[in-house]
Amino acid sequence: ATLRDLGLAKHQSGTVWTIDQGLGPKLRQLRKSSLVAERIQRAVSAAGLERASAHEQGKYEDHTSVQGRLLKIGYADELTGSSYAIVDGLDGRAHYFDLGTRFTGGLEAGDMIDIKLRSPGATDMDRTIASIARDNQGRYSREKPCRCGPFCLCSSSGRF
Repeated sequence: ATLRDLGLAKHQSGTVWTIDQGLGPKLRQLRKSSLVAERIQRAVSAAGLERASAHEQGKYEDHTSVQGRLLKIGYADELTGSSYAIVDGLDGRAHYFDLGTRFTGGLEAGDMIDIKLRSPGATDMDRTIASIARDNQGRYSREKPCRCGPFCLCSSSGRF
């Protein structure tokens, strides 16, 4: 019945149930969400704050940032070295960020920080490098000419 309430199982008849094909990944996601909520609650309580709402990373636009006081920074997984941060935002909400394996040295609880999400897309430099490689049988080289023109800022111009 619990799995049915979560949308992970369907009752067929009598004692026959069918389990959702994606049960494993969905249960792992539920576990992660529960763990995130627990971490946020502990950090907010330890700081002596009361927050009515919280947000997990991924709910933001690429161009937005969260400013606030760092409540907690810790390891999400010590084996891989991935870490997380919980921020008491100036917007009055607690925010959870999965930092991955990015270096977080020098940060301490109480620091005022500004967190911006990384854009997952390609940068202009990435596109320039891909273009040069495409024009040279898949090989990138600083010595190969590019098609940028006289005001080229890509690496083949030798300017960086």
